[in-house]
Amino acid sequence: MKRTISSRLTFFYKIIIPLFSLVIPGIVAPSLIIQEPDKRWGLLFAMTTGLLVVAVFVIFLLVSIPLKYLEIDDHFLFVSNFRRTIMVPLSEIEEVGYPFPGLGPLTASVKFKIPTAFGKEILFLPRVSFWSFSHSTADDLRKIAGKK
Repeated sequence: MKRTISSRLTFFYKIIIPLFSLVIPGIVAPSLIIQEPDKRWGLLFAMTTGLLVVAVFVIFLLVSIPLKYLEIDDHFLFVSNFRRTIMVPLSEIEEVGYPFPGLGPLTASVKFKIPTAFGKEILFLPRVSFWSFSHSTADDLRKIAGKK
């Protein structure tokens, strides 16, 4: 029986936040230019906002977009990007780690012995305890991979 080891917020971090990081400032900045074309601060503010939007979106491209949704059963790790799901034998897990400790959502990574359709290493948001922010799910995956 499959059980989920990724956070339920994976879809939110992967799809929703990047969309809003483009849409909302993308509407506000042009409206400032159109609303007050004679005032320099409006144009300067719009350009600054535009640069911030690009910077935030690049950060989301590097961290949020690569996130995968993981499920596990007794023999396989099911990796999904919400369009496609692949099965990877647990014996192919080489390492489970934390690539960005302390930054943003608590991400974890899984490195495989052989390349998969999603690459040799994937990022995911492990289920965490709200109160302790411990990576118990990622640690459990590490133990399971070590046993196989």
